[in-house]
Amino acid sequence: MVVALYRGLLLPLNKKTPLSIYLSQKGHKVANVPIVMGVELPKMLFEINQEKIFGLTINPVILQTIRKARAKSLGFHGEMRSNYSEMDHVKGELEYASHIFTQNPVWLVIEVTGKAIEETAAVVVRMYHDRKHRCSMSRISRWY
Repeated sequence: MVVALYRGLLLPLNKKTPLSIYLSQKGHKVANVPIVMGVELPKMLFEINQEKIFGLTINPVILQTIRKARAKSLGFHGEMRSNYSEMDHVKGELEYASHIFTQNPVWLVIEVTGKAIEETAAVVVRMYHDRKHRCSMSRISRWY
């Protein structure tokens, strides 16, 4: 997911909608842009300040568990079930997102496995603030 903060974006997966809502309620302008295999990202995504874009990633086992529960709650089972929650598909989507993140090195990527929405929001806001004010603290990685 891409999260764009202050007219920035969040990229794909679970937790992006609650995170977007949470940040919006705190007064931030956020866009929620899903990364979908085989679908190009919107051109406008590349027209905004790239430092306002944050990608989200998650452990594939956790994402699969979440998707299975979501599919079950929506009544998808048996023949109606798609590959939405199949591990190969989940891993493929995460690899696709990782590839996009690699192609866009300015975007910060946040690992959300095991993090509450509030924790992830705090990371997004802190990193946005650091970039906005050009904090000189060295970073080990662009992945958080």
